[in-house]
Amino acid sequence: IAFDVIDGAGEYVHIMRRDGSGVRLPDDGWRQRFSMTCCAAWAPDGTRLAMHINASGTAIVRINPTSGAAIETTEIDLPGQADEYHRWSPDGTRVVYEALTDGTWDLWVARPDGSDSHRLTNLPGSERSAAWHPRLPFIYFESDGQTIWRVPIDASARASGPPERWLTLPDRLEAASDGIDFTPDGDRVLVTLME
Repeated sequence: IAFDVIDGAGEYVHIMRRDGSGVRLPDDGWRQRFSMTCCAAWAPDGTRLAMHINASGTAIVRINPTSGAAIETTEIDLPGQADEYHRWSPDGTRVVYEALTDGTWDLWVARPDGSDSHRLTNLPGSERSAAWHPRLPFIYFESDGQTIWRVPIDASARASGPPERWLTLPDRLEAASDGIDFTPDGDRVLVTLME
């Protein structure tokens, strides 16, 4: 399990076994190399993490699945500013992320090495909290905390049609950051809400 720890040393991604043992920083050098790391997302095969670094960038980390140690941490240059909340495609070939573009948050998609990057959304508000559907060719996201949308995508993870409003939340509720997720079979969706 990858999770954020905030302590006297700052905010850094840590890893632990699912029974809660073996809590560790995957690479002790991260504290010297990065001002912070957070918001990690596992690749489907469990060998890589995508994470937010230095309050404005992205790194892909290859992880030793036995020890939980970082084998290699590679910074990648992605379009947009403050790129964060990365989510891997079901096949692990692409990452969707949110980034500031022209003053609002938009969704972008790129390969894990940063290549083939392209903007996926450009609605008037802010699009955040992306989640790939595990079976259907859609990426779901929230817009301004009040509505959940989905955008159809083709095999290269480019929009194959306009975004569609999927759910409007009641007035007193708001979607939380990184608050959309699917069960592995895609039959159920979790939307984390705030009041």
